[in-house]
Amino acid sequence: MHKSFVVIVIIVAALFGGIFILNKDKSSSTAAVGFTVVMKENANDKMLDDIFLVDQDGKETLFTTTSSVHRGHYHVTEYHNGNIYLLKRTGFVDGKPVDENWTDELWKFDENKRETKLFSAKGLDFRIATGEKHGAIFFADPSQQGILDIAMFDKHGTVTKTLNSASLGLAKYDLFIFPLFWAGDNLWFTAGNGPTISVVNKIDANKDFSLKTYDVSALPVQGLEFTLNPDKEIIAFSDFPVLFDKASADKFAAEEKTITLFTYDLVSKDKQAIATSIAKPFHPAWFDPDTLEYDDPNAEVRIVKEFE
Repeated sequence: MHKSFVVIVIIVAALFGGIFILNKDKSSSTAAVGFTVVMKENANDKMLDDIFLVDQDGKETLFTTTSSVHRGHYHVTEYHNGNIYLLKRTGFVDGKPVDENWTDELWKFDENKRETKLFSAKGLDFRIATGEKHGAIFFADPSQQGILDIAMFDKHGTVTKTLNSASLGLAKYDLFIFPLFWAGDNLWFTAGNGPTISVVNKIDANKDFSLKTYDVSALPVQGLEFTLNPDKEIIAFSDFPVLFDKASADKFAAEEKTITLFTYDLVSKDKQAIATSIAKPFHPAWFDPDTLEYDDPNAEVRIVKEFE
């Protein structure tokens, strides 16, 4: 594999994070359950990681100790029903590939701490449905540069179907396809160029993994100012631009441009203005299907807006 392609895979995986952070666990169908997972470097061996479960009161319990955890990945683990899903990476040292056959691996640790490797490929990302009925793994196609594959697997960890961006009609977005979450039997993800979002997509696992695409390319949607309500198929976004450095941010702030927060119904295409600010982002996020949260442009608090 070409070194440039390896770099692209790593960069794209990092870009996934900005979109995902404000889009996780925001609907009734993706509610967090019980515990979060925290990883810490083992005190006696820096090549090992201690995996802790943290309950809602903040109490930490050591679950297991393991090796090769993909520490730099923004979405390295998920917890479901006593099971931990974890990304590992081999062939890397200090964040750099030292083996051209480097690979990422998705592992499952069950409640008895038994380890099972589910999948391996370069540049992995994954999402597990609540209840573990479905799972999806996103990875760079090993035979076609610029094509992303999506492997669907069942509750047993068996791959049932593999889709790719070419067959889905999304090849023009190269590797810039960003997984969001499962909501019931639907896998939601976006595609675009870099942080810009052109389409919002869902794959229905109950309908032979059929794809539904919603075109939002006419809207100024970018990942850090975007959130999806899958229950009502509504997005919230603002027209705050992507700013890559402090100088650009300072210049934009000095221009004092008006920024608007919108909601947009993916089905009816109805767009509504919700709030405005002067050169400030909103960081919108759905708290539940009827509640949108966003930054107050005039104070260091969050505003909660209820929808019927």
